[in-house]
Formats: sequence, C-alpha cells, structure tokens
Amino acid sequence: MIPPKPKVIAGDVKSFFARRERHSWVALLFAIAIPVGIIYLFVLDGKTNLFDDEPVVIYAESWPLDRSDADIRQRQSELALEADARRAAGRESFQRLADGFGIEYDREAAAEAERISEANRELAEQLEAQEAQEAAIAESCTADC
Repeated sequence: MIPPKPKVIAGDVKSFFARRERHSWVALLFAIAIPVGIIYLFVLDGKTNLFDDEPVVIYAESWPLDRSDADIRQRQSELALEADARRAAGRESFQRLADGFGIEYDREAAAEAERISEANRELAEQLEAQEAQEAAIAESCTADC
C-alpha cells in the first residue's frame, strides 16, 4: 500500500473538521484544556517550596544525674496535662465540626478521654500535695536536727 500524499491528508483533515458541529468543538476545547490545566498545576506545585531553607534543630532535654523520682513524676504529670489539654481542644473542634454537619459524634469515647484527663489532674494534685508534705517534713527535720 502506498502512503497518501500530504495534500490528500490535509484535505481529509479539513473535510473532517468542516463536518463537526458546535458541541464537538466545545468538547474538544474542554478535552484539551483540562489535561493542560492539570499539567500546569503539577508544574506549579513542583515550584512550591514546602520546607524552610534552614534546617530545624530540635534540642533534646538534658537532665541532671541526681534527679529524683519525684522530679520525674512531676515532669510526666506536667506533660500528661499538656497532652490532655491539646486532645481536649482537638475534641472540641471535631465536636463543633460534627455538630455543624449533623454527624453523630462518639460521646462515649469523648467521656472516656475526659475521665482520663480528670485522672491525670487528680494525680497531679496528689503529687503536689505529696511534694508539699515532703517539703514540710524536710523543713521540720532541718529545724529539729
């Protein structure tokens, strides 16, 4: 088979496009514009810098060698209370979001998390009372001894 001449191919393409209706041209426009737009967004996203230019340095906490168990429990209690506060704020925001969309929110899980938070607060209070008691004993011992 002999390949067609360029003049014949051009005539075929011209007659093909001449017979198209308006909706075909609109569909062709969208068929070209959508992939071009997606490719453009990928190129634009590739130029976006998500990370800072400077590295982030995270320092580890240094603890003295003679740190007592009471100091360790106190720090753990403080960290637990901070984590509870963060979780409570997250629960509240999700609760508002669920209420806004009319979604049933797991109130039992929220109540359990609140119970754990309350237990952590009680433990912190107990530790503070214990430390105050130990300080009072140490003070009375230094006064008597």
